[in-house]
Amino acid sequence: MENKGKRIYWLKLHEDFFSGKEIKKLRNIAGGDTYTIIYLKLMLLSLEDDGIIYYDGVGDTFYEEIALQIDEDIENVKVTLIFLEKVGLLNIISESEVFMPEVKDSVGSETPKAQLMRRLRESRRNEQIEQNGNNVTNLLPKNEENGNNVVTKSNGAVTQEKEKTEKEEKKEKNQKKEENKKPKESKESLLSPPIVPLKEDCANPQESTTPVDPYKESRKEIIAYLNSKIGTHYKPNTEATVRHIKARMDEGYTVEDFKTVIDIKVNEWIGTSQAIYLRPDTLFRPSHFESYLNQQHVDQTSLQHTERFGRNSPVTSRDDSFWDSIDANVEKRREGR
Repeated sequence: MENKGKRIYWLKLHEDFFSGKEIKKLRNIAGGDTYTIIYLKLMLLSLEDDGIIYYDGVGDTFYEEIALQIDEDIENVKVTLIFLEKVGLLNIISESEVFMPEVKDSVGSETPKAQLMRRLRESRRNEQIEQNGNNVTNLLPKNEENGNNVVTKSNGAVTQEKEKTEKEEKKEKNQKKEENKKPKESKESLLSPPIVPLKEDCANPQESTTPVDPYKESRKEIIAYLNSKIGTHYKPNTEATVRHIKARMDEGYTVEDFKTVIDIKVNEWIGTSQAIYLRPDTLFRPSHFESYLNQQHVDQTSLQHTERFGRNSPVTSRDDSFWDSIDANVEKRREGR
C-alpha cells in the first residue's frame, strides 16, 4: 500500500551537543566515538515513536535486536545503553520499551507536500531578491512634499514626531472608549424583533467548540475486534492507541487492514512467548504495521504449498500450533470444493 501521508522526520541537534558533559565523558571512553555514533543512531531509530524504542523479541536480547537494527556490534551497543542509562539519557520503561528523553525536543517532521511548498516559497523569495538586487533605496519612505527619499532626521525632530503620534493615538483610544459607553441603536434593532436562539442551538453550547474526532468509531471497532480475539480489555481512548491508529489511517490504511494485521499476528503468536506483543503499541506502530499487513501474502503462499506437499514440507519449520491452523484452513478449502 502506498503511504500517501507518510511524514519525513529529522533530528535537530543543539549547538552545544558535543560540549555537553555526558557526551564529553562518553567520547573520552576507549571507543567513545563509536559509542557516540551508536547514541545518534538510537535517537534516529526512535524518531517516529516520540523517543521510544521497542523490543519485539526478534533477537535473543534487547541488545542483540538493537544491534541488528542499527548494524552495530552487540557489545558496543550494550556498553552504550548501560552508559546512557547511568547518565540519564535513556530510561527503561519496561522489559520491552526504553525511552530517550532528549529526542522529544529534538525531532522535526513534515509531510512531503509541506516540504515541496517550503522549497517553492524559498525559490520565489530568492528570485525576488535577485530581481531587486541591492537597491534598498526604493524601499525607503518618500517625503510627501518633494518626493525625495527620507534617509535621516535630527534627533529632536524624531522625538517631537514620536510624541505627537503617541498623543494622537491616546486621543483616538479615549474617543473609542466614550463611543463604546453610549448605547448603540440602529433602525434594524428598533424595527426588528429580538432574535431568540432555537432550543437546538443552545442545548449544548460546548458542542460546536469540541474538536471532531473522525476516527472515533473506527478506533472503537478496531480495539473491540482485538479484545474479542485475545480476551483482553484494551481501551480505544488511550493516548498511544489514539496516536497510532490516527497516524495509520491518515496514511490511507482502513479498518479492514487493521483487522487483517490482528488476524495474522494472533494466528502466528497466540500460545507462544510472542503473545505478550499482541497489543496496540506493537501491532499498530509505524515501524511494523506495513510489514505485518504484507505478511498475508507470505502466509497464503505457505498455505498453498502445504496443501500440495503436506506439513513435512522443507519450505519452513514452524511449531505445531502453526501447522494445526494451516491444516484447519486446508480442510475448510477441501470441504468447499
